[in-house]
Amino acid sequence: MTGVEVVGLVLASFPIILNCLDYYREGMEPLDEWWSFRTHFIEFVDDISHQMMRYNENMTRLLDPVVTDNESLAALVRDPVDPRWNDGNLDDPLEQRLASERDRFFRIIERMNTVVKDLKNLLQIDGDRLPTIGSAQQTSWNWQLTRIKISFSKGKHKKVRKLAQCNQNLQEILGYSERLIPIADRRKLSEPVTLFDRIRRHACSVHSALNQRWKCQTQKCQIHQAHLSISVATKTVSLNILFVVGGEQCPPHARPWKQEVVIQPPLEKTNASSAISATQISYVQQAACFTQAQEVFEESPGKGTFKVSKLARALKKTRLEPSSAKSNTQVVNKKVAFAPSVPVIQVSQHGSQTSPSPDPLSPQLIHDLCSFLRDDQAVSIGAIMDESDRHLKLSKSPNGPVVELDTTRLVPLPELLNAHHRAEVVISRQSRFAMAAHIASALLQAHMSPWLSKKWSKSDFSFLIKSGALYSSYPYVSRTFLSKISRTDTTIADSLQPSHSPEETRSSLFTVGVIILELIFGQNIETCTFRQDYYSADNTPNDQTDVSTAQRWAKKVLGECGADIDDVVRRCLDCSFGPKPSLVDARFKEAVYEGVIKPLMDYLKVWPEVMPLS
Repeated sequence: MTGVEVVGLVLASFPIILNCLDYYREGMEPLDEWWSFRTHFIEFVDDISHQMMRYNENMTRLLDPVVTDNESLAALVRDPVDPRWNDGNLDDPLEQRLASERDRFFRIIERMNTVVKDLKNLLQIDGDRLPTIGSAQQTSWNWQLTRIKISFSKGKHKKVRKLAQCNQNLQEILGYSERLIPIADRRKLSEPVTLFDRIRRHACSVHSALNQRWKCQTQKCQIHQAHLSISVATKTVSLNILFVVGGEQCPPHARPWKQEVVIQPPLEKTNASSAISATQISYVQQAACFTQAQEVFEESPGKGTFKVSKLARALKKTRLEPSSAKSNTQVVNKKVAFAPSVPVIQVSQHGSQTSPSPDPLSPQLIHDLCSFLRDDQAVSIGAIMDESDRHLKLSKSPNGPVVELDTTRLVPLPELLNAHHRAEVVISRQSRFAMAAHIASALLQAHMSPWLSKKWSKSDFSFLIKSGALYSSYPYVSRTFLSKISRTDTTIADSLQPSHSPEETRSSLFTVGVIILELIFGQNIETCTFRQDYYSADNTPNDQTDVSTAQRWAKKVLGECGADIDDVVRRCLDCSFGPKPSLVDARFKEAVYEGVIKPLMDYLKVWPEVMPLS
């Protein structure tokens, strides 16, 4: 019998007891001694009614988050034989509702069911009615008095106290769950924010692989650059990286080689050997032997001494492991693994799950990354390993070398805005808002990763320009890597380490707000005519110049773009989010997405054509 079924049994037992007590009252009222029992009888009936009320309240609180229909909720509490108590549909929702306290909650209900049975036996209630009384017994006052003594024995007080304690425990468990579940819900990441977080962890793993394992056998390349593309509209955990290798030490006729590479993490494993995800570790099932022993403790008298032999018998009756032919001769070693903070980087060509054992069809390890990037004829797929020896698969663009990129160049955002302000580069208003949405998403995709330094600025974002026009609205963040063979120090600089302090988070949000302002008005904040109003006495900028300039500039956003974008800029400049400013807090990340990134994406929908996020 499941715990849910026991709930219905207890619900049914209380009305039966009260109904039978009513028959007791009718039979005892004609007695001359009824007056001496009346007060105790009414008190006892009130105690039982009170425990039934508390139990119904607990069941209503239990089902309230699970059963959304009011009529169904009332029917379940009112009708203990409702088929929904026994069809199993409530098992999983109630398990999620009670989380780690589920087993204890239903053990308490089972104890209540035992107490109710004992109480019915004490009152001589057989099933759901009193025993039939013959005509001779009806005239036997001695028999009635004996029944009164049995009904009002001291044992009934002990039973009611047990019911009261069980109801109190149920109430406390429900209160705990109701306080805990909203906290857990607030800390859960929505689907977009979860995706951004997985991309960030994947980007950390990619940087680690390039930083530790970049090999260039010839050592003739002057530059090793990797430019990570950031997109707010991404739907998968994949990274597009533009590699640039070569330089002056190459042959005179050779230019730096540009090659776009796609890097994808593997599908998460679902077999028994895979790591346990965080969502799977909600609670640990208590061993049956411990449960039985615990119940023996709980049922033992408070003043008595627990019998060790009784516990030993309980343990002997419960197997620790399922019976098998090898149970007496072989010890099964069980391993518990935790999900790594960075996804395992090992994928097949079609995104299918790969086996950890060597596969002849798996991509070969790349021993010379520069040669791999230059070779546009033979090899298009390869793998390098990160510092934890996890394979990271590189797939070249299906079109081979990015020929168009030979005629394009990466331009930092400040330089691009200056060119636009001078009308040297044409950037449409629609494209500028797309650029703003991509850069805002970098807070959740690249911030707190080695791809952006602690004190990153708008100069860290670059865009591809071709023939005097914006080639793509995707921003790139860039890193330069040395060959591992010629490197003497492989330690990542402190400036590349992720940061978590509230001050640095506020600074990053302020930077994003200024970038959004610059993209709205199409010019750098340094070129604002009123910026000089906030210079120091020596006519030079100070640490408050940009703050005051941005706040004054932001007052024009409402008339330029409307209330939604005005709110986005205000939130960024003032860091106006409910939770404490920390990008390790799920609530803060959700607030940034809902208050900054999503409104920018929604604003792009005002244009009739497809949103220009590519």
